[in-house]
Amino acid sequence: MSVINQVSGSATSIPQNMGGKKQYLEAPVKTVILAKDTFSFANIAAVKLVANYKTGVTAKGLVPFPNVEGIELANTEESIKNGRYTDYTLKEGVAGVKYRFDVSVNSYEALKSFRNSEFTRVFEITEAEEVTCDVQDDGTVKGRKMTSFLVGLRNQATDADVPYADVNIKYDDDVFDILRAEFDATDVEGIYDVNLEIVSQAAGEIKVKATVESGSSVTTLVQADWKFVQDSDGLEEAITGSSYDAATGEYTLTAAAFETGKLSTDGVIQQAEITYEAASVTVTI
Repeated sequence: MSVINQVSGSATSIPQNMGGKKQYLEAPVKTVILAKDTFSFANIAAVKLVANYKTGVTAKGLVPFPNVEGIELANTEESIKNGRYTDYTLKEGVAGVKYRFDVSVNSYEALKSFRNSEFTRVFEITEAEEVTCDVQDDGTVKGRKMTSFLVGLRNQATDADVPYADVNIKYDDDVFDILRAEFDATDVEGIYDVNLEIVSQAAGEIKVKATVESGSSVTTLVQADWKFVQDSDGLEEAITGSSYDAATGEYTLTAAAFETGKLSTDGVIQQAEITYEAASVTVTI
């Protein structure tokens, strides 16, 4: 009986032209922007405009990270069987990198929240404003596909170093596209969490303080930025006025008749140079 063997060797690759001696090499990564798999820029030109990044941040399709303070290679080398006459690749290598971020405990908690999340892609921004990405067949542009995103333990401050955490990333492919932004892409910032502290509460008036992680007061919110939802029926109570007192650091909010409910910002608040969002806090009338 003859033996049938339909196993074939690897498909022959088609060599590409190498060009001249001069190589055009990207700069080291300065920061990264995580992206949902559903997020994409419309085309290559859109990658170059800062307004499109701000729109992505506000829509929560993009999340800029702090600047990278350290880079280490974390590639998994291919597994090779050395034969007598031929070497065999048993398992392909996997491209990876370990980024160090100097982070507060609040930011560290946020870092961990992206593990096993829907943010499965990443745009890396180099010191030369180059953007690593994957240009799709239809011309849209997505971030590089990640196969894993692991966050190490946060290392507390010592006499020799500040607190930091490492993030280990593995990529789906070791080949990617590089585009150049037409603005300082490393300055793109994420959403600042705002802490709301209720100072006083009454049917006609609520006084509240708004601060960010550093303790600095948020002073630029306006009437349209606030949202109040009643516990009784889940409906919004229209806020009729908002004023800020710089002496006390308090906002005074007015309405026809507040009742027990939840106060927050009205979603993500995009201002000229900064983006805010406040989770709801309970107001008891």
